Amino acid sequence: MKRLFVLACLSFCALTQLTAQDSSHASQWRFSAGINLITVSTYNIVGTDTGFNNSLSFGPTLSLGNNSGFAISYSPRFVMGGTNKGLYMHAVSMGFSRYDLPVFDYAITYGHYFFTGNKSVPYSPMGNEIYGDLTYKKTWLMPYIAVGIGFGKDTSARPASSVSDIGLTAGFSHSFEWESGDVGFSMIPSVGLNAGTNDYFSFLNTTKYIGHNSKSVSYVKKGSGSTARRGGRRAGTGTGTGGGTTTTTSSAQGFGITNVQLDLESAIDINNLSIRPTVSLFIPVGNAASGNSTTAFWQLMFEYRF
Repeated sequence: MKRLFVLACLSFCALTQLTAQDSSHASQWRFSAGINLITVSTYNIVGTDTGFNNSLSFGPTLSLGNNSGFAISYSPRFVMGGTNKGLYMHAVSMGFSRYDLPVFDYAITYGHYFFTGNKSVPYSPMGNEIYGDLTYKKTWLMPYIAVGIGFGKDTSARPASSVSDIGLTAGFSHSFEWESGDVGFSMIPSVGLNAGTNDYFSFLNTTKYIGHNSKSVSYVKKGSGSTARRGGRRAGTGTGTGGGTTTTTSSAQGFGITNVQLDLESAIDINNLSIRPTVSLFIPVGNAASGNSTTAFWQLMFEYRF
């Protein structure tokens, strides 16, 4: 079923490319290189207690894109904190995005995460992600929706089993843009409501309040994201993001609302160089408000287009 779903999404992308590309313009490819700085949750083990810290994640990125909107990228990611500094993931993605259309902006991508088994980072079985977002641009307050579906195999369980998670964000944004010569600046504040299953620790695009903030792993209902109180590394030879620890686990509660998200995305474009900082606040609501507090997220990206 999941393979058929991936195939359907990629087929939709191919159809979108064929219908959106202007036949009067020849296909053009462009290479870009960049750096992605972000925080990632890492274990903090003190005696018999296990908590989490925010550590810097450094990710050089190589991308190849077409003027139709198709792009493919590769990014090795290195954690700069924890007991095992170094490579923890290879991320590969491919898909389509268009932000120059008159009515809608959209993106749809498939990503695969090759985890290295770095024991500083909590274990995640979510090795695949299908992500899509859509923004309507004809109103001053632009409504948007984003959906991420993660899936993979949980090798920490015996026997190993196929698992999945889904995250959804919906809200409103507005774009402020200025240009002066070869310099452009944009700022997009937005407010949205997050919901999801959140059964496992993950790096899904729609659940940055889990994988990239030490205080937010309490959203997780199963697996290594849950707050651990007993130390000791997991035995066995299962592979994943990290070695993991013994954790307390709450029963799954299904799909539910988790938090209100306040974003401020900015971009500075100077000729072929782009600098894109993002800051976010996550305010827990509903059942997720119990035991959680407002948390922050930040990301800084540099990209040069050749």
